[in-house]
Amino acid sequence: MGDTQGRLRSWFAQHNASLVVMRPDRFVAATAIPQTLGKTLNKLASVMTLTRPDADVSVEKVA
Repeated sequence: MGDTQGRLRSWFAQHNASLVVMRPDRFVAATAIPQTLGKTLNKLASVMTLTRPDADVSVEKVA
């Protein structure tokens, strides 16, 4: 992806972010910096009421 006119750079600067999580419909779901990406994704998953499976779930139990 190119940014010859600097629009992306300006947008990221306005949002104090260097990463963006986009929804399939191309709306922005979240912004972050590398240091906060994990926390941001966890919060996004929480808001979306997504839960992570227990650590003891094996492939056999899923299939």
